[in-house]
Amino acid sequence: MQMLSKQKRRLRTKYYPASTCSPRRVKAGVLSTKQSGQSLIELIVGIAVGVIFIVGAAGIIMVSLRVDFRNTFAQTAHEIAIELGEQVRVFANADWHNVDTLSTSTAYHLATSTTFLDDQSGSSTIVIDGNSYTRSFTLEPVYRDASGEITTPSGILDPSTLRVVSTASWTERGDQDSATVELYLTRNRNRLFHQTDWSGGPVQEGPITVVGDEFATSTNATTTGAVAGSIIIEGLSTGGGGGSNTNIDEINHWAWNDVTGWVDFFITGTVNVSSTKIEGYASSQIGFISFDCATTPIGNQCAGAPGGGFDWGVINDGAGNLSGYAWSDIVGWIGFCGGEGTTDCPGTASHQVTIDSATGFFHNFAWNDDIGWIAFNCEDTPDACGTADYRVETSFGVPPIVATLTSSIFDTERVDGAAFNTIMWQGNTNGGAVKFQIASSQDLNGPWSDSDYLGPDGTSATYYQPISGGVPIAIKREFHNNHRYVRYRVFLESDITLSRTPNVDDIIINWSL
Repeated sequence: MQMLSKQKRRLRTKYYPASTCSPRRVKAGVLSTKQSGQSLIELIVGIAVGVIFIVGAAGIIMVSLRVDFRNTFAQTAHEIAIELGEQVRVFANADWHNVDTLSTSTAYHLATSTTFLDDQSGSSTIVIDGNSYTRSFTLEPVYRDASGEITTPSGILDPSTLRVVSTASWTERGDQDSATVELYLTRNRNRLFHQTDWSGGPVQEGPITVVGDEFATSTNATTTGAVAGSIIIEGLSTGGGGGSNTNIDEINHWAWNDVTGWVDFFITGTVNVSSTKIEGYASSQIGFISFDCATTPIGNQCAGAPGGGFDWGVINDGAGNLSGYAWSDIVGWIGFCGGEGTTDCPGTASHQVTIDSATGFFHNFAWNDDIGWIAFNCEDTPDACGTADYRVETSFGVPPIVATLTSSIFDTERVDGAAFNTIMWQGNTNGGAVKFQIASSQDLNGPWSDSDYLGPDGTSATYYQPISGGVPIAIKREFHNNHRYVRYRVFLESDITLSRTPNVDDIIINWSL
């Protein structure tokens, strides 16, 4: 009995290993050491993640605020730069001399004076919403190419245009930044000197502020033509003649061939002798004789033209020595030169048609295989002039008839000077030409000598020549900038027949305050 009782007690106090399914004997309400450590780690990780999230969110907020502040600074600075640029524009529009006297690439700012704006060196400071900004502007020269487009950094200086660089800067957290705006200023307060009548005669030197019907001097010009008060070349007509494209004489225009008879160089109104070739076509008993593949009776027959073949024609070397070929649909090629063994002067039989530059008379003979020699001047055939006094004459090489007229002195009344922009004329060339030179000065007394009347290259050797009446041509302002007084000299040149004159009805000079 005692042994049985001991065994029972041992069984009641036996512990099972953890690997069995038997429950452990644990005190109520107390966690194991392992479970307690795991919960603590989870708590610490959670706290760390929360801190990281909070810090990250705060950083994002700070960056966002910093970007927002920077954008606010930049936007405000941009608006300040725009405002300053527009103030400079107003300053220039009030008087161009407000800006064209300032040094380029130098910082200025504008201050409000008792009446208007005043330029001062350096920059100025403006405070907006408690933030300080520094503002200033510089002026830079403007250059243009031959077509008038702005080019950088060099070209033709345009004294009536300036580039404005307006800048506003600020400092944030020790770093300086800026906003820049660029714009262009143009001298655009324009006025006109407009003359429509010259019938008052050469009695007025000037200065004048209101343009009338008088002028200073003229040579070979008159105002008593078909259009009253207009300028024409004295002794010439504004109409008539043998056609605007011929410089063959109206009387001396005949060549001779023993087979076909007379060849008329004038009647078609197309034959024109230039320094490089003869254009157009003559009339004869065997039809038209064409001297240039580009100007035949049926149009352009040169290589590359629709229906064209190859290039051909009568060539002028500039000194009146002719070569090459003319064409007749009936007899074929007519050679103007031979004996040199070249394409334009082939073979061994020496002959050449020439033009005397002193008289404009053609001389010698052309050759065709079917009809033989064509004579251009009776003087080249013994005793021929006694039977028929004929020749072909051209005004090529003979200078045109020229007339000039010089205006009165026009006064802009601008003490600091004006800018002269364009010159334009209206009327008709009538086959001739109209050209100008400009003289300007800050002094009433000029000088006004011939060498002071300038063309586009700044010398008296060139001319302003608008492509036609009614089309303005730009005056090179670098030669006429900030001058108070201006005058023009107009040149009228006759047509190639020396019989017709241009008529000039209006002359207009555009200028700016």
